[in-house]
Amino acid sequence: MKLFAELSRYPCLLAIVSTITIGCGDENLPTYPVEGMVIFSDATPVRGGTIELQSVDHRINAVGQIDSQGKFQVTTFAKNDGAVAGRHKVVIIQFNIVEEYSQQHRHHAHSNSAVARKHASYDTSGLEIHVQANAKNDCRIVVEREPEAEPS
Repeated sequence: MKLFAELSRYPCLLAIVSTITIGCGDENLPTYPVEGMVIFSDATPVRGGTIELQSVDHRINAVGQIDSQGKFQVTTFAKNDGAVAGRHKVVIIQFNIVEEYSQQHRHHAHSNSAVARKHASYDTSGLEIHVQANAKNDCRIVVEREPEAEPS
């Protein structure tokens, strides 16, 4: 109590200490395992990237890495714990190599393997899933390809 009395002279510091103290409890919402695959419409797997889910009700994010076979598991609070129950918006993020490097090393690149950029924003992705409590949440997420650039 003496600490809070001392801190009361500094309202901003008191607010920070109070927030930290209150935020240290183990009051996380329950999560449920979520795994699946990200594929293109022709069933070809997306080879690499990040998937992120945002709970519509709680604004809590879950994130996972997409492996070379298109498979993923998501994490919210602890590794592979899943996501909170309810409806989630989904984004798929890929970092693609620059065009000149791609042209120089074309034999290493997969032809048209990039996910459409619209899927990297919650505002434009159009992707959603529903995470169910106490159920197997095995998702298949179908994305569009990035249109190929016209040759210069």
